Amino acid sequence: MNPTASPPMSSSLAPATPSWTEAPALRAAFDREPCLLKGACHNARQAWSIPALDAWLSQGGLGWPELRLFKDGAELPAARYTVEQDGQRLTDVDAVLTEYAAGATLQTIGIDVFHGPVKALCDEVARAFAPHVERIHANAYLTPADARGFDHHWDTHDVIVLQLEGRKHWQVHGAPLPFPAPEHVCGLHKPLIAQALTEAPRIDVVLEPGDVLYLPRGQIHAARTAGACSLHLTLGLHLNTRLNRLQARWQRVLRQMAQQPWTHHALSLQAPAEAEDLLAQALREAMALMTTETGDPDAEPARDDTHQPDLFDPPPESPQRPLRRHEQAQPEAEA
Repeated sequence: MNPTASPPMSSSLAPATPSWTEAPALRAAFDREPCLLKGACHNARQAWSIPALDAWLSQGGLGWPELRLFKDGAELPAARYTVEQDGQRLTDVDAVLTEYAAGATLQTIGIDVFHGPVKALCDEVARAFAPHVERIHANAYLTPADARGFDHHWDTHDVIVLQLEGRKHWQVHGAPLPFPAPEHVCGLHKPLIAQALTEAPRIDVVLEPGDVLYLPRGQIHAARTAGACSLHLTLGLHLNTRLNRLQARWQRVLRQMAQQPWTHHALSLQAPAEAEDLLAQALREAMALMTTETGDPDAEPARDDTHQPDLFDPPPESPQRPLRRHEQAQPEAEA
């Protein structure tokens, strides 16, 4: 990789709201079908980059499970690249580099929790898609040349892929189980995936820096690199669905019911007259929640915005640049 390819880190993004979130094609596809936007998001590299990952690794800021390694569809045992100390799994940077050089993908989980620029990006995207998005999390994936980290799979939340560095070949095969719930993990539905792979992919594309790929939950996908490494950021969008609203309201109804002494009696005993009124009111509120887009005014806030910005500043960059050192040996992909 070219050491000058990444712009300097910034604590904020410009423009404040990413313009690609307003793309008509994405708005039309949202919560319905995949969407590809070519060259729409070059400024996302200000939020996360190989130098940023270098800095966090070199200063000991990433441990397990924040950093996990995958290769050819399987997760590598944490013992191969971590050391246990005081009950924690600390990253062995040399071991990580060895596994990476051998073809392992580095997955960095929950970057929005500890890295300010990524949290700012997530917050802006959440605001752009309000009130449809309940919360957003961010993971990053650094894959070496000619490698694949994950098998074909689907996610149970919507996904926005932001290609940051290098190129990666993506294939998307549709959704045999449309809009799966969180309990519908793809590992339990391997025959559906196998059947989908017998047909030509709906999307077959090489993502380049600045490209944006949106995948609704349930879309089977896989990606691999070619002649150079790839770094991409994945935003996981957890939508504010009618089912989520109904479940949240019903939990509150159950808590209210539990405070009524008659709910703890045996079923053979007659329930008081107010029981029917309470249930009828709960059903009316549930129907209102199912037919409005304004959200539940009693719901708890999805994200905590009370953080202090200085707590999220990235650590000093390491002069050794271990990941960059490895990437300098990789040929740059053809333009």
